[in-house]
Amino acid sequence: MADYGIGSGPAKILIVEDEELFGASIAKSLQKLGYEIARVVSDPEEAIQAAHDLNPDLILMDINLGSHADGIETYQSIRAELDIPVIYLTGHADKVLLDRAKLTEPYGYLAKPVSFRELRNTVETALYKHEAYCSVKHSEALLAKAEELGHLGSWEWDIKTGMLYWSEESFRSFGYHANQVVPSLSLFFDAVHPDDVEKVTIGLKDALEGKRP
Repeated sequence: MADYGIGSGPAKILIVEDEELFGASIAKSLQKLGYEIARVVSDPEEAIQAAHDLNPDLILMDINLGSHADGIETYQSIRAELDIPVIYLTGHADKVLLDRAKLTEPYGYLAKPVSFRELRNTVETALYKHEAYCSVKHSEALLAKAEELGHLGSWEWDIKTGMLYWSEESFRSFGYHANQVVPSLSLFFDAVHPDDVEKVTIGLKDALEGKRP
């Protein structure tokens, strides 16, 4: 699945690897899978610059770059400004290093030596997950804009905590600040017509018990 998105062409991948032969091998395998190689670099500064210049769809980042900045720090610098998913390459990483890596929310790990099948599956999964994430974010942005233009409001209810999370337009209509957490359902029921309170109460109770309408 080399194509990234409808009609967008093959995904472009940046490889950050300080072992020249391994980096070339990974690049060759990815090209066989139909992906475009943005660049193969070995230095953290080169990686950051290449990410900005080329804006790849995915980064394969060696955790151990053998320099003053490891792969995790390098990706943190990239992630601070660019929304590019990462897959970490590792030959030997201790628990402390992996725990640090988790904080950057990688889309996968590849342990050296990497098999062709494992590379294909991990890259495909990462690209698919990131595309789905971007699609959700885009939909949320469109919904927020529609609510703003139409002066509409929406809310989400966390049935585990009982908390209500209101959209910005809903907060404005009730005189609250955006992203404020409403600690009870009282404000919600204040917005419900008296004739509908019983029906809504039953619906919420059924939702808590996992019943379908």
